[in-house]
Amino acid sequence: MESFPAVAQHDTSPLIGVMWNDVDRKILTKSIDKDEAVELLKKYEKPVKAFFRKMGGNIVHRDKWVFPLTNYSSITYRDGGNDFLLGDYDYFQGSNTKGHPAHDIMINDANKDLLDDSTGKPVDVVSMGSGVVVSVDTTWQPGSKLRGGKFVKIFDVTNSGIFTTPICLRYLFIRG
Repeated sequence: MESFPAVAQHDTSPLIGVMWNDVDRKILTKSIDKDEAVELLKKYEKPVKAFFRKMGGNIVHRDKWVFPLTNYSSITYRDGGNDFLLGDYDYFQGSNTKGHPAHDIMINDANKDLLDDSTGKPVDVVSMGSGVVVSVDTTWQPGSKLRGGKFVKIFDVTNSGIFTTPICLRYLFIRG
């Protein structure tokens, strides 16, 4: 069994995000046992919530969630919005999960220059709610065996869930 840094009961340091990111990466690459990963993420949840409070995070209930894109001219959904498949999804299967508990949203960007083709401007990707960034991967490349692409994962402290936001961006800016 691998050793991980100890987490104080009320640790409010940004290190907790680094620790969560490490476990998340191991889940994605199937290099950690599911039971161990579950135990570690449960252990990290309290310090992440404490860090959120320490930083003055705002509670955002589901009825106040926002659409995760701004400044776009038009969007389409993969498979006409029928790509949401919760049934067989298991976060702890990493890149091998069979489900897809999300909608893939595409902007008008035929030439893939990361700008809205109608406006020539970038589209902002935003979190649906509030939380703490717990995992980031900007290293994915086309042809990778890992699914999911580049992403930012935000732990939603209000609803104890995770928003995974794909990033196909020139710049990554995370507001504190």
